[in-house]
Amino acid sequence: MKTSLAGFLQHLAVERGLSASTISAYGRDLQQFAAHLGRRAGRLDQLTAAHVHAFAAALAEAGQADSSIARKVSAIRSFSRWLVAEGVLAEDFAEQVEARRAARRLPRAL
Repeated sequence: MKTSLAGFLQHLAVERGLSASTISAYGRDLQQFAAHLGRRAGRLDQLTAAHVHAFAAALAEAGQADSSIARKVSAIRSFSRWLVAEGVLAEDFAEQVEARRAARRLPRAL
């Protein structure tokens, strides 16, 4: 997974032109996902939507904000799509994972 992750981050920098802070955030989010997986999924082709759902549930249980969970799931979905586009995976494991909607905050009074 480390090699694929490095390639994905390179893709974000070179082909998509994302900022260094955005690329760093994607990297942290995907490393956190990999750490959560541990030995649950030894190879990329063993990943399923259930792994992503379990990760999101663990984050929610740990008290992560909905907006943070949404960003992390978005990073995983982007990574999964890239893996398919690069021919690393035959099927997008995160395609069935719906984007989590963060609650909108009310504006503060001045």
